[in-house]
Amino acid sequence: MPAAPDPPLRLPPDPAGGWSRACLALKDAIAIPQPAIWRANGLVLDSAGKIIPQASLWRNEEELPCPEPEITGPMERLEGRYLWLGPIVDHFGHLLTEGLSRLWALDVAGGDFDGLLYVSKRPGPLAVRGSLPRRIFRLFGVKLPLIAVREPTLVSELVVPGQGLGLGEIAKGTPEMHAFARRALARIAPETGTPRIYLSRSQLTGTEGRVLAERILEQNFAASGYSVVHPQTLPLDRQVALYKGAAVIVGSEGSALHLAALAAGDLQRAAVIYRRKSHFGGSLVDQLDAFTGARTIGIDAVRAIWSPKHSGRSTDFRTLAELDFAALRERLVAGGFIAEGAPWRLPEDEDLLAELDAADQASGQPLMRYDAEPAGISPKPARLKLS
Repeated sequence: MPAAPDPPLRLPPDPAGGWSRACLALKDAIAIPQPAIWRANGLVLDSAGKIIPQASLWRNEEELPCPEPEITGPMERLEGRYLWLGPIVDHFGHLLTEGLSRLWALDVAGGDFDGLLYVSKRPGPLAVRGSLPRRIFRLFGVKLPLIAVREPTLVSELVVPGQGLGLGEIAKGTPEMHAFARRALARIAPETGTPRIYLSRSQLTGTEGRVLAERILEQNFAASGYSVVHPQTLPLDRQVALYKGAAVIVGSEGSALHLAALAAGDLQRAAVIYRRKSHFGGSLVDQLDAFTGARTIGIDAVRAIWSPKHSGRSTDFRTLAELDFAALRERLVAGGFIAEGAPWRLPEDEDLLAELDAADQASGQPLMRYDAEPAGISPKPARLKLS
């Protein structure tokens, strides 16, 4: 059984210092894939079989579970020098935070790498199954091969950087991560003409969570001079150019704001409109604030959450947020995002019910309403009349 890791390294990554800002170079390291579950780590052992805790992924101050380090037979040997990425998934937001979180070492580790080593819960190489990981890495100037660890593998030389970005306190990013993002995106010039941007999720399809009556929010922001942007319809470099040229960005909680944080250059103010009761909104506020220096606020105007019945979770990624539009307006005025006398339409119950009916049909099951209360979110037994 591998020796226990040093206890001090079982601390969450710290943007200010510690193991998150250090690189470890290993000879004859053993990389072990993660089990087929969402919240799981890969595992790295040194040549003596000792667990390397710096290789773990942390999320919201919690280390994700590691697989059992069982090696039952001869291992494949991978010759060359590789950079450890840890677990990455084919998801825009997680790629922009956890997937990029160790690439800062490309600027400081020196020498050439033969590839990027990762583990995934899904079968098939990410670079082959879909283009999203490759597109994001190329956006940041990284063209090295992505190599999946499918079985315990002996790696002749493996560089294990600390986790420089993620969710939780590390969302602020280490100084090395800030420098990497600035350098990698420096080639993209700011796009002028859109100083005030509202990032909308209203055109997302499938099971992505969003805000109810967001098209009314779009109209409200447009009336205050905002350009309504649907980022998923634009090439990644165009998104970066827009964020670089923006002075004000507002958006409901979502992955697009991660890229805005990494890219925005002259941002002065930003607001994240929460759509769940979870850690994610706060991480976005911290990331925008730390990477851009903009005065950033989080706005919790959630009146209720609508979630799939079978889920039983008010933080489910498919949730629909029912916002208090009047309270949202007050926070936006107080933060200087809209003027006191700016036009602001409130949605009618019919607006919300029409969207909920469509969501029911799309999911094939009714959504459950969870009231947002000071003590938490209490489930309601069935759909209630909107209040």
